[in-house]
Amino acid sequence: MTILGIKDNILAKIIVSPNPTKDVLNVEVAGSIASLKIYNSLGQLILYKISLNRIDISSLEQGFYFLYIADMNGKHSMVKVAKE
Repeated sequence: MTILGIKDNILAKIIVSPNPTKDVLNVEVAGSIASLKIYNSLGQLILYKISLNRIDISSLEQGFYFLYIADMNGKHSMVKVAKE
């Protein structure tokens, strides 16, 4: 789908589990993951991993975070995750 001439680069199928979690988030997408980034509620980058389908958030404080997922084709999406 294109809106105003801009291509839609959103990932279609994403599975993030377990959510909420105490330690590791597992991420599944249709293609290959290029990067995973965790942002706090202020938009600050907290964690960054390249080419992995899991990210360890055990060092983070309890609360809500945003997981930014990018694939090798330039598609991306953001998912709200809870750290217990």
